[in-house]
Amino acid sequence: MRIRNLSGKKCLITGAASGIGRATAIIAAREGAELFLTDLNAEPLAAVVNEIRAAGGKVSFHRAFDVSSYEAVQEFARDIHAAHGSLDVLMNIAGIAIWGMVDKMEHSRWRKVIDVNLMGPIHVMECFLPEMIRARRGGHLVNV
Repeated sequence: MRIRNLSGKKCLITGAASGIGRATAIIAAREGAELFLTDLNAEPLAAVVNEIRAAGGKVSFHRAFDVSSYEAVQEFARDIHAAHGSLDVLMNIAGIAIWGMVDKMEHSRWRKVIDVNLMGPIHVMECFLPEMIRARRGGHLVNV
């Protein structure tokens, strides 16, 4: 089933504390979405949660953790599914960039980019999509 608007839809947004993720969370809240937010940085995440709630938006669950940790994403998904059931929209927005001379870039920096920008969305898909499929309500996956 195609989702035509976010009103009443349960939406997960990663990278919700800053940049595109933060802007998306604020707009989704204005559109009536029920939000499930995560970011690596706890204080800015709490600030955006407070901002959304102060404006009348609904944040049902939020937690700071690194999406490159499969175990952390699994725990987050288990907690959300136990308390709220399946979600309707997954928005993988968390991401990092590295800067510098390509020939001087340390391997560990390349690995971190892959772990966050590729494996993070894969972890979210692995942990949240099966429940969405079982719920048979349709839904959307957005990978930024």
